[in-house]
Amino acid sequence: MFKQILSTLTSIQSKQGQQRQVELLSRQVAEQSLSGVTQLIAGSTSGMTLCETRGYIRARSGKEIRRQTRLLLASGTTGSGDITSAIIRKATERLVPRVLRQLVAGQIGHAPQAVKPQAALRLAA
Repeated sequence: MFKQILSTLTSIQSKQGQQRQVELLSRQVAEQSLSGVTQLIAGSTSGMTLCETRGYIRARSGKEIRRQTRLLLASGTTGSGDITSAIIRKATERLVPRVLRQLVAGQIGHAPQAVKPQAALRLAA
């Protein structure tokens, strides 16, 4: 019984450690992907609604996020396929609202149509 409890506790600690690692690595990937994604979408979103812009950013950012994830994991951090997928998903969740906020603030290009900047910032958060 004691071995079973100890095994369960070890498993829980391992999962928590993995979650912390994924969180940390996804932040790094999102940060490293930001400039590449903003350059990629600059000037391409004029005439799009907020929803279209969000989808466009998500679609265009995928390649850059995967590239940055591969670079990060190749630099010594090991990760299984599950961890890699989790990093990519979390980095995308972090990056898209950040790019949207920059877009609406006028730091990238054209803001989405029919959305006031204050409303877009609330929606992007």
